[in-house]
Amino acid sequence: MQNFIIKESFAQDSNQTKQEFSIVSFTPIILIMIVFYLLIIRPQNKKYKEQKEMIENLKIGNNVVTSSGIIGTIKNIDNKKNQIELEIAQGVSITLFKQYIQELVKNEEENLSKKNKK
Repeated sequence: MQNFIIKESFAQDSNQTKQEFSIVSFTPIILIMIVFYLLIIRPQNKKYKEQKEMIENLKIGNNVVTSSGIIGTIKNIDNKKNQIELEIAQGVSITLFKQYIQELVKNEEENLSKKNKK
């Protein structure tokens, strides 16, 4: 008989401890997701778009730096194969894919003219 009373009391306690669904319990997770988006995903997407735009606007004669650190001048662009020919020294050229171009090298004259305009 005592077992029956104990079982009833446990059953009553378990019903009282159930929590209802609440948006408040998910608020920290939602805030973490928003912060993650603003601090990591959004800047990365912006940088990717800028890189893609820079690669699309490459021209013969541009001085560039590759992702491996090689500095050279673009001598030929093959859009069908998505490749460029890069002259790294006088008479020395290499062929590589466009996506390996990291950045354009600004000429000192361009930098001085921008400073003078300010």
